[in-house]
Amino acid sequence: MCRLQLTYINSLIIRISYDLVFFLRTLTMTTCETLLPYIQWNESMEMGFAELDTQHQLLVRLFNLLVKANCELKDNELTLEQLQLFISHCRMHFAVEESLMRVVGYEDFKEHQLHHQLLIRQILQLQANIEEQLEEPEEQNPEELMAMNSQQLLFLQRWLVKHMINDDPEMMPYFQKAKLRMKYNNADWLEDLWQLD
Repeated sequence: MCRLQLTYINSLIIRISYDLVFFLRTLTMTTCETLLPYIQWNESMEMGFAELDTQHQLLVRLFNLLVKANCELKDNELTLEQLQLFISHCRMHFAVEESLMRVVGYEDFKEHQLHHQLLIRQILQLQANIEEQLEEPEEQNPEELMAMNSQQLLFLQRWLVKHMINDDPEMMPYFQKAKLRMKYNNADWLEDLWQLD
């Protein structure tokens, strides 16, 4: 073989190597990003009650940070930290929502509350899985862990979007019938008060 042919073969090998690396990166990205895209907030998710809409937007932002920690950064410690933040905000949001349902006499309260409880159990299972992964990191493949976590995150994503679009708006007629109003202060929503007119 002449020098020119060897140079050409070497350049082909390098190009194929780069293509293979790009393909594998794309495959990994596609697996996570296609399987688990970020939730894009849109009007269909608004129920028309400012406090709950604000909390829903925060849950979406927290969920997206959780996806980023798992898919892009592949960092189980950060994923766990984001998951714990997501859990605490879910619990707070569910408590607020359930309190409002009680106040207005929402007839499907028990079923709605059960949905909340089931989601919390699912999130806690994901938390336990990640904690287990952190205890034995050398025994596990990071790509497999990301894929496993992504499956559970996909369930959470679908549940969250479905719940905001289909389940939560069913409360609005009860809020309207009870003439439930809220003094809303963007500066600090934790100090907002609900009141019946």
